[in-house]
Amino acid sequence: MAVVLSNCIIAAFTVVIAFCAWLQWRAMRQALVLNARPRILVRNMVVEELNQLLMKGTSGSGTLQFYNAGGSTATIVGIVSGLHIFDKLPMVSPYQTAHSDKSLSIKLRAGVYGTKSFSVEPDASFTLYRQTRERRTGVYVMGSVIYRDDIGIQRETRFCRKYDWDAERFLPVNDVDYENSD
Repeated sequence: MAVVLSNCIIAAFTVVIAFCAWLQWRAMRQALVLNARPRILVRNMVVEELNQLLMKGTSGSGTLQFYNAGGSTATIVGIVSGLHIFDKLPMVSPYQTAHSDKSLSIKLRAGVYGTKSFSVEPDASFTLYRQTRERRTGVYVMGSVIYRDDIGIQRETRFCRKYDWDAERFLPVNDVDYENSD
């Protein structure tokens, strides 16, 4: 009887120790993810046949390139992006009211690039298109990338790139309300 009782006590202590080890493992995992969390950066974007799109006001497509500069895996769960024509950036960004592609689940390990295509639908009149060619107004690709880390914390990276006619590419704007990483 004494042997059975001592075995039960040892088993109970083993369960308690295993539970404490599991709690410690979980806390260490959370600390690791929080210290080496993912960080999504939008690196490059291409809008196919931009001149044709601006001259004729036709639909087109583009590609976003993003990079996980953090230390753990990110899961991209939503991307909102679009081409816009403004003489200056609006007070409320157009992607704040847009619907993202919520069906995404792109796993991006640390140090890995990913791409996502997007459609371009003109949202301005031909007069504005002519003004863009005359460089009197700006052509922007803007949006956000929504992602989660391994412990489920959701973050958002916003991007806003203005087309530079001399460099023939989109460059980041210097405005933290439009261009930032979580």
